[in-house]
Amino acid sequence: ADPGAWLVMLAGVGAAAALALVAGRHAGGTAKASLIALAAGLVMGTQSVLLAATVERFDGGAAAVFTAWQTYLLVGASIGGLLLIQSAFQAGPLAASMPVMDAVEPAVAIAAGVTLFGESVRTGWPAGGVALAGLLLLFAGIVLLDTSPLLKALYRRETADRPPGEAGPA
Repeated sequence: ADPGAWLVMLAGVGAAAALALVAGRHAGGTAKASLIALAAGLVMGTQSVLLAATVERFDGGAAAVFTAWQTYLLVGASIGGLLLIQSAFQAGPLAASMPVMDAVEPAVAIAAGVTLFGESVRTGWPAGGVALAGLLLLFAGIVLLDTSPLLKALYRRETADRPPGEAGPA
């Protein structure tokens, strides 16, 4: 893939993840968990793309793998992504973080596959319509979970029952 396209993708994902983390720092409860999960999903989606780029170099031998910048960014993204995932899990209930990560990670990987590797996505009818409907339902579900009074009550109960100094709910 074109180095310029990589730069645009990495800068965009990095900026979006940073904004999500800043917003999460000022949010509370389930919104905080969802925003950290958004950053985690962005990083892990990028990690998937970096993994594909690294595996693509295996045919060239060890030298091709270990001289590629993607290999080292893959290691950093993997570690950073795992730390963000754990932070999202500690920030609130799993129901607030898992759907966001599950939605964002493949979306980033698909977008990068199309822009960096020239892959194609079906956009005609009915495949495009069904995909769009599924995407809208997915985001509606995430909003519903983040605004659910039941989920907020569960989060308050879990944090109230936790001894001081103990990690957040997982």
